[in-house]
Amino acid sequence: MGQETRVQRLSRHDFPARREELAEVYRRAYVGMEKYAYRAEAERRAYLEWLFQRDPDGFLTVCQEGRVVAWAACHGDWVGPDGRTRAELHELVVLPEAQGQGIGRALLGAAFDLARERGRDRLGLWVGRHNLRARRMYERAGFTVEREGRTWVRMVAPVAPRPESDDEGSLHP
Repeated sequence: MGQETRVQRLSRHDFPARREELAEVYRRAYVGMEKYAYRAEAERRAYLEWLFQRDPDGFLTVCQEGRVVAWAACHGDWVGPDGRTRAELHELVVLPEAQGQGIGRALLGAAFDLARERGRDRLGLWVGRHNLRARRMYERAGFTVEREGRTWVRMVAPVAPRPESDDEGSLHP
């Protein structure tokens, strides 16, 4: 705590070197919520590859003391089932010991920034129905429930223009 939260885009060069670390952050973030996660190591690796390849500029990380403590994958040009192009937050994970420091909010802010950069008017995501902590964070950020299923909840938020004087949460290349 007390550290500045700096969100960075993961470079194409750094992704292979950080892949195992990213997979471990994902695994640890889903302890206790395994029904929403890829459990096998090979599945986690393939999922990471899929996320990164879809939109490398949308792969966002937060590091503390040189190690990744959280990451998010946002696709700025996602084509939904209705054929509309929008921004989609596919994943946001924070290590348990790094939670409660505003890191998730910072990553979410960076996802909104990416959506703005791409000219999108909405940011969508799916969240586990019983992942109440994440749902509350998304609701506080302006997301509303679009539809709810047995396992997953679809949430969307409008992407508002960033006020000129507000540079908090901006991405650092």
